[in-house]
Amino acid sequence: MTRTDALCRLLKAGGVLAAGAWGLRRRALPRLTILAYHRVVERRPRDYPLDSGVLSCTRAEFEREMEFVARHFEPLTFADLAAGGWERRRPLIVTFDDGYKDNHDLALPVLRRYGVPATFFVTSGYLDERILPWWDEAAWRVRHARAGALRLGPEAGGETLPVAGPEQQRQAQQRLLRLAKALPDEARRRLLEDLRAQSDPPPRALAEGLMMTWDDVRRLVAAGMEIGSHTQSHPLLERVAEAAALDAELAGARRRIEEQSGAAVMALAYPVGRAGAVTEALAQRVRAAGYRYACLYEHGVNPRRGFDPYRLRRIQAEVGTDFDRFRAKVLFPRWVRY
Repeated sequence: MTRTDALCRLLKAGGVLAAGAWGLRRRALPRLTILAYHRVVERRPRDYPLDSGVLSCTRAEFEREMEFVARHFEPLTFADLAAGGWERRRPLIVTFDDGYKDNHDLALPVLRRYGVPATFFVTSGYLDERILPWWDEAAWRVRHARAGALRLGPEAGGETLPVAGPEQQRQAQQRLLRLAKALPDEARRRLLEDLRAQSDPPPRALAEGLMMTWDDVRRLVAAGMEIGSHTQSHPLLERVAEAAALDAELAGARRRIEEQSGAAVMALAYPVGRAGAVTEALAQRVRAAGYRYACLYEHGVNPRRGFDPYRLRRIQAEVGTDFDRFRAKVLFPRWVRY
């Protein structure tokens, strides 16, 4: 049992979670809470061929969480925030990253049932090209290597990763994700090419059906949801050296999403989203590209006074977050981080 597990049990056993939820409805919060999800699934698969780290929750878990949000908070979008949403007593924004198909098929009906708006940060290139996101493709390549090891090129340190069994595959996948998140965009592309040369390709139907279509996005808008940008190709923006390439990822993606969705895009979620990677120069480029808000993927909440609109923190409602931990994260974000 981790220290966080023990703390959550203590908070529940002592009645602190119930008392905190009860008290929440009777006072205003001096903060904006933003929840971060990736995917909602019907049930957790035992043997998943892609990146299981983005399987945030099951539909049943998501429904329980949204019932809690609807009861105890005043959900809004970034457009609402810009129009004075800070005046709400307990503001909260639900967000989804990447643009997976299950966001439309499974999450949307739950959101509508509880009257909770959400912001969907879509990666425009994945919707246009119908390809696997790089992290999902890397996971597939590990599981479908033609030999018992994968040899990486010099841009990834020239390592050899054994992939002969499930445990080796799990370790190799984790290592590849860490490497890919530390590499410049072009080096990450070369890493994927190395993996492709040593593995069998995924079936085309898998890529075709994994991400939302633009029709799905338009249905989200029609249902009162908000669409944000997660760039064009999900690079680490701080590693994009060329000005034209950065413009394509920021302003270009925003234009494409607005063109296809028919709705204004005012918010961005930084891919990977580490706080230390968002320099002042990058924040200025985001602002110049027309965004009013930008979200990190770092734990925390945002104070009503003195918040940074281009470094908004989020609470990660992801894998391993059961309902007690979800409540603890939302009610006591300074105590419970993971």
